[in-house]
Amino acid sequence: MPAMSGSSANSQTTMKPAQDEIRLAQQQLQGHGLYHGRIDGILGPETQQALSEFQKKNGLNETATLDQPTMDKLLGNTTGGNAGMGSSTPPTVYHGTGSTSIPQPGNPVTSGLGDHSAPKQ
Repeated sequence: MPAMSGSSANSQTTMKPAQDEIRLAQQQLQGHGLYHGRIDGILGPETQQALSEFQKKNGLNETATLDQPTMDKLLGNTTGGNAGMGSSTPPTVYHGTGSTSIPQPGNPVTSGLGDHSAPKQ
């Protein structure tokens, strides 16, 4: 069976990235000094060359495509690995991993909330 016959969500290495994903990858590759072309959202020869170089430098499979492991590495998503987009933490909080992101339950700050047994005055 050909690997590219159906571009379903199941195929990890032969996914067809959207133009905005390619643009984002081109911007990241440009920031790494690997891509020098236009940010156009087209997976052309220059983008493929830059992807291949990035994959080689980062110990990834050299596919010259924008697969999920490459996209994760480009965006700095090192926590999930193979987890991909289904992780339990939203991707927008990866740079703020301190204790200020999510309040801890049972903090004294929430003392009056939900205390239905307190007498009303």
